[in-house]
Amino acid sequence: MATTRIMPLHTGKGRSVARVLRDVKDYMENPLKTEGGELISSFECAPETADAEFLLSKSRYLALTGRNQGKRDVLAYHIRQSFKPGEITPEAANAIGYELAMRFTKGRHAFIVCTHTDKAHIHNHVVWNSTALDCERKFRNFIGSAFALRRCSDILCAEHGLSIIENPKPSPGRDYARHMFPVGRPPSHQDELRIAIDAALGKRPASFGDFLSLMQAAGYRWLYILGKLPKPRPPRHPILWEEVRKLRRFSEQIRLLCRYKIDTSEQLQAFSDSTKSRMDDLIRQRTKVQNKLRRAKDPEIIVALKAEKTALTEHIAPLRKNLKLAAGIAENTARMKEKMALVRQLELQEKQKTKIKTKKKEYTR
Repeated sequence: MATTRIMPLHTGKGRSVARVLRDVKDYMENPLKTEGGELISSFECAPETADAEFLLSKSRYLALTGRNQGKRDVLAYHIRQSFKPGEITPEAANAIGYELAMRFTKGRHAFIVCTHTDKAHIHNHVVWNSTALDCERKFRNFIGSAFALRRCSDILCAEHGLSIIENPKPSPGRDYARHMFPVGRPPSHQDELRIAIDAALGKRPASFGDFLSLMQAAGYRWLYILGKLPKPRPPRHPILWEEVRKLRRFSEQIRLLCRYKIDTSEQLQAFSDSTKSRMDDLIRQRTKVQNKLRRAKDPEIIVALKAEKTALTEHIAPLRKNLKLAAGIAENTARMKEKMALVRQLELQEKQKTKIKTKKKEYTR
C-alpha cells in the first residue's frame, strides 16, 4: 500500500533556480536518510550532478524555444510515495519509485529517486525535470494528475504483491483543535483571549454591551480588536531587527569563546574538530536507533527506543549549535584579517605618496 502526493517546484521568494534545485537534491540525497547513499537511483542524469544537469537543460530549452515564464515557471515536479510500515524493503521501494517515475513521465524526462528510511514508514522522494530530454517541450501538470499518479502507483503495488487502498479519501488535514492548541505547548495570550471570547459568546449575550460586560467579568477590560484596546507595539523595522540578530549572534560567539577558553585560531579549529567528531558519533548512534525503531514490533521496545532517540537528539542539538557558532567565528576572523591586510596596504600606499610629495618639494627648493 502506498500513498502519493505530487508537488510542483517553483523558484519562490528570494531563491534562484540553482538554489531550489540544489536544496531539494541535498535533502533527497541525505546519506543519513538513504543508508549512506545506497538507496538512490536516476534516469538520464547522475545523482551527484542532477541539479546542474537540470539547470543546463533549462538553458538549452530557453535557447531553442525562446519561451520564459519567469517566476511562474515550474522547475521540476516532486513526488512523495509512502509505503505501509513493514510491508516492503528499501530496495524494493526504490525499484517501485523508479518504475513509477518511468511510467508517469513515459521516459521523456530525467529523474532521480531517493528512498528514505529515517521514518517508521519507508518512503520515496522522486523529482523529475520539467524540461524534456530533447529540451523542446515541458511537462505540464494537468487536471486529475494526482488521481492518475495514485492509480499508477496502485497498479505497481498490485504487480509487486503489495496491498492498495480500496476506498481512498482526501486528507482531512489537521484537526482544528490540535492545530490551534498543539499538545505540549502552553496557551498563548491569543489562545486565552480566543477561549474567553468563545465562552462569552456561548452564553448568548443579548447585545454588544452585554458581550463586553462578560469579557470584563472574565478579566478582559479592553479589546483592541474591537477598538477597545490600545494597539500592540509595532514590530521593529527589518533593518533594526537585522542588527539585533547580529548583536545576539556576536554575544553567543563571545560566550562560547569564554566558556571553552578559546584564545587562538588553532584552539578554535581543535574545538570544531572535536565537536564535529562527537556530533558525528551521536548521529551514527541515532541512525542505528532509528533503524531498530523501524523494525521494532514490541510497544515497550518502541517506547524505549523513542526515548533513547530523543535523548541523543537533545545531545546533538547543542553540539550542532556550537559548531555553527565556531564556524561563524572562523569566518569573521578571516574577514577581519582580510580587512586588516587591506588597511595596512592602504596605509603603506599613503606613506609612499607622502614620501613622493616630500621629495618633489625638496627638489623644487
